[in-house]
Parts: sequence; structure tokens; C-alpha cells
Amino acid sequence: VAVLRQPICDRIAPAK
Repeated sequence: VAVLRQPICDRIAPAK
């Protein structure tokens, strides 16, 4: 599920 969590986190906080 990390593959789906990575893109989502990048969309919410792309600063990180």
C-alpha cells in the first residue's frame, strides 16, 4: 500500500 500512500502524501504535502 506504500505505492498508493506515496503519491497521495506528495499531492497533499509536496514540500516534503
